[in-house]
Amino acid sequence: MERKIGEIFEFGGEWYQCVKSPDGSCKHCDMNFGGKCPIPIKECVASSRSDLYYVIFKKLEKVGEPITVNGKNVQLLKTTIANCDNCAFYKDVNCDFTCYPRKCHGGEEGTYVEIKQTKKGMEEKKLNLKPFDIQKAREGKPVCTRDGRKARIICFDRRLFYKNVSYPILALVECSDGEDNVCGYTEKGKVLIEDSAEYKDDLMMLPEKKEGWVNVYKGIDGITFSRHPHISKEKAIEEAGSLPGRIDTVKVFWEE
Repeated sequence: MERKIGEIFEFGGEWYQCVKSPDGSCKHCDMNFGGKCPIPIKECVASSRSDLYYVIFKKLEKVGEPITVNGKNVQLLKTTIANCDNCAFYKDVNCDFTCYPRKCHGGEEGTYVEIKQTKKGMEEKKLNLKPFDIQKAREGKPVCTRDGRKARIICFDRRLFYKNVSYPILALVECSDGEDNVCGYTEKGKVLIEDSAEYKDDLMMLPEKKEGWVNVYKGIDGITFSRHPHISKEKAIEEAGSLPGRIDTVKVFWEE
C-alpha cells in the first residue's frame, strides 16, 4: 500500500507521517526498529512509487492527552508536513480553517487525528482475544491483529533471521483502507523483536463461535445439563433416549 507524502497513520500505538527522504536513504526514518522495518521497501523507493520520490516515515510528537472536540475523540500531533487531509476536522462544518502553522482548535499548533480507542487493550478485551498460539494457528484456527483486524497466515516457514531471531510467519493483514498488507512475525506472533512491547499489529487468536444442543434434566439437586453438546436437536434427543427427567433440549452458544 503506497502512502502519500504527508499522510499520517498509526502503528504500534504511535503516529507517523510519510515525508520525502532528504538524501534517498532510510537512515532518517523512524520506523527502523532495531534494523527491522515493518514497511515493505517497495513503498519507500522511488522506482516503485507513483510519485517517483524516495520517502521515509517520521514519528510525530503527541501534544497532551486525547480529548473530545465536536463529538470526536482526537489526539493533537505536531506534524512534520502540514496537510489538512489528515485532520479529523477536515471538511467539518465547525472547522474554522485556521490550520497549522497557525492556531486551531484549542490554541495549539498541529494536526488532530481521530482515534478509535483511548485505553490500551480496549478492543482486545471487547473482542475477547486470546494470546497467539502457533500450533492452533497451524490447525487453521482463526487469527487477527491485536486491534481486531482480519489476518490470514500464508506460511509458517519463511527464512528470515535478524539478531538470531526468526520471523517465519507471513500473514496478509487487513488495513484501514480495505487493502491487505504483508507482515512478518515471530513464532510468538510478534511483529517486532521486543517481546515486552505490545503492538496493534501483533497476532492474536480470534475465538471461534460455536453452537450446539444440550438436554436439560431435573435431578435430585435441581436442574442439570447433559455434559456434551450435540450438533443438532435430533441428535441430542436421540442421545437422551429413555433417560428419565428430561425437561427440554435447548440450543447453547459458546466461544473457544
